[in-house]
Amino acid sequence: MIIAISLAIRVVFGISGSIFAYLPTLQIVFYQISSMGLIVGSTLLTIKHLRKQLDTVAIGFLIFALGSGRLWSRTGPLCARFAHY
Repeated sequence: MIIAISLAIRVVFGISGSIFAYLPTLQIVFYQISSMGLIVGSTLLTIKHLRKQLDTVAIGFLIFALGSGRLWSRTGPLCARFAHY
């Protein structure tokens, strides 16, 4: 349930960030919230698949979460003027 909610947050705030393209500050906030939803969802999916002993799938979600975290760290306030998406 928490996984679905975090991924839904990703979708809702990602679309909202695209809608508010004319307000760059609000767009960045929406994209950061969206990225956090993706990171949390991917991390929880990693844990879920590790408990089911599906190591290959879990590693895939872990790499995806780490890559998303790397992108999220580059969209902070100091890098707000650079487009990463």
